[in-house]
Amino acid sequence: MHIKSKLRGLKEITKYDNWLQVAINRIFFPKTGCIIYRLDNLEIIVDHLGGDANGVRECLTSTMYSDLIETVVKDGGIIRNLIDIGANGGGFTLLSYLMGLPLKQVICVEMNPRVFGRLSTYE
Repeated sequence: MHIKSKLRGLKEITKYDNWLQVAINRIFFPKTGCIIYRLDNLEIIVDHLGGDANGVRECLTSTMYSDLIETVVKDGGIIRNLIDIGANGGGFTLLSYLMGLPLKQVICVEMNPRVFGRLSTYE
């Protein structure tokens, strides 16, 4: 099971623009905490020691939420304001941004103090 998880993680990081750099970092420096993932015009800080790696990575590389967002938009729904409860590293919000949603206001709520510190306001 452990090897399957590692292989799935490797497959997921190949979707990022700097996947080779991330893979080398994860293989040769596994105790490194924060790593920058690059996707399109975003640089995303992911803290592997803080536990956000899977949440952000899966949100952005799987259909976990993208199918839901596409369905809402396709059915005429417009997402302008977003409240992300249990935001973790902000994966859902980042995915919404990458999918081109015209977000006006975003509120991210995260109770884990290690993760909360990485969520920030941007305009």
